[in-house]
Amino acid sequence: MGVFDIAGDFAYFAWEGDLNVFKINLKTKQHTSFGEKTSLYRKPKATKTALEGLKARRFKEMAKEKKKQSYVKKIFATEKNVLLVYSARGANGENKGDRLQFYTNEGRYIKEEPLPVETGRTLCMDKKKSIIYILSSDLDSDDNTLFYIHTYSIGPK
Repeated sequence: MGVFDIAGDFAYFAWEGDLNVFKINLKTKQHTSFGEKTSLYRKPKATKTALEGLKARRFKEMAKEKKKQSYVKKIFATEKNVLLVYSARGANGENKGDRLQFYTNEGRYIKEEPLPVETGRTLCMDKKKSIIYILSSDLDSDDNTLFYIHTYSIGPK
């Protein structure tokens, strides 16, 4: 799986398992790629434990291994910037939350910052207002689902 967005004459695509963005010119079909693998990015790989879990159909073991790795969750493209959301992991695979990477639309890395809440894949962006909306949910004491919408302003970039 992958994520993609369009801005102007360009499409931006990233595979779920790689912090590498492909910029595709929609008119000429030519493409370039860019991406900055920072210290909290853990590239997914088929570990021995995960492969053994798959063969033996031990899905909890596989899920535990997957949680130690980073995955691209979303990409947003504007006329000026490309924003990439991924799950950050520490050196031992501990969850470090979701991170937002900023690039120019030419692919120059600008910075990375944490998002205020875990996102899953339930987020969208109002490009005109430069706001990312994050949907989260929880259960109340009666097991009713409660939904929350968090806003994250990316400000003028």
